[in-house]
Amino acid sequence: PAEDAEGFERMLGALEEPHFRARLRSFVAEHCVPFAEAGELELRGEGHPLSWTELHDRYRRLFEEQLEGFLNEEGVGREAFLKLARGLSKAGPEWRKGWNAFLAEITASEDYAAFVQIMRVAGERRVAEMAELACSQEMQELGPFLP
Repeated sequence: PAEDAEGFERMLGALEEPHFRARLRSFVAEHCVPFAEAGELELRGEGHPLSWTELHDRYRRLFEEQLEGFLNEEGVGREAFLKLARGLSKAGPEWRKGWNAFLAEITASEDYAAFVQIMRVAGERRVAEMAELACSQEMQELGPFLP
């Protein structure tokens, strides 16, 4: 298990690789604003736009490409990786460092509801930032006229 754990740690490193994280952040930032309305759509009983499913597929592919690139670099096939993952899921905590974070990341990439939640939180944050910026700009413009 020690060799498996080391390989798993290298894979976690690949998912934390700065260029990959930057691609994820860029993707989320570029597409998150419409997701701020997810809660309202759900309250009204409306479905999500089809484009969100397409965005989820693109998000999932970002993870797939990163994982596939890592497996190719390591010379590990998909089946061997799945065997490792099954083994690590049953291993003791000393071998599973980072496992929960990995599962959360992969789940968010594979599970549509988890993806929507990530995008919704980011969208709500972005909308709030834009509103604050607009208010700040308005105050600056009114500055000379305020007592």
